[in-house]
Amino acid sequence: MDNNAHKINSVILASQSKARMKILSDMGIRAKAIASGAEEIFDDSLSPEENLMNIAAAKLEKVLADNILHEDDFVISADTAVYHSGKYIGKPKDERDAEMILGGFSGRWHRIYTGAAVYYRKMIRFSEYTDVKFIKLKDEDISAYIKTGEPFGKAGAYAVQGIGARFVEKIKGDIYNVIGLPVSRIFAEAEKNFGLSAFDIINS
Repeated sequence: MDNNAHKINSVILASQSKARMKILSDMGIRAKAIASGAEEIFDDSLSPEENLMNIAAAKLEKVLADNILHEDDFVISADTAVYHSGKYIGKPKDERDAEMILGGFSGRWHRIYTGAAVYYRKMIRFSEYTDVKFIKLKDEDISAYIKTGEPFGKAGAYAVQGIGARFVEKIKGDIYNVIGLPVSRIFAEAEKNFGLSAFDIINS
């Protein structure tokens, strides 16, 4: 058997997301971040899963096209969106918008979708979702949280890995998917499609 059959040259994250990079770093994966700059286009006729997989694939394809990479590089791309009451919930525009978003989540479930694309000699695409339920929020708690500044720049107006964890009552699914990178699914798909184990990736 060729011991180099599944050797990874390096892991590349097709994103400048600090949260995604921290997930990889905390797992001991020495990844390099390359921003793609691909345009994020949502097609209202498609499901959240299809939209996000298309965006992730576009990001990955742009990184492959714009950079000279090693044939055995392992490239990860992902795009995450919050979905609630039949619509996408983006980043809050201002304090009032953050109040509306968080108030809408109060005592209720919402869903986080991630579309992912992974390349290792070929590209695969998949999606993952996680359901999150918030506790019943008090107006003063929402106001105090907004004053921390954490909700801004975050889809859904909160960070589950930050102070926003205070509002989470239950999670069904992968918590890392809420942060933006479904690592368990990535490892499973890498093994299924490329014959790579989690430690092939971690030790690359």
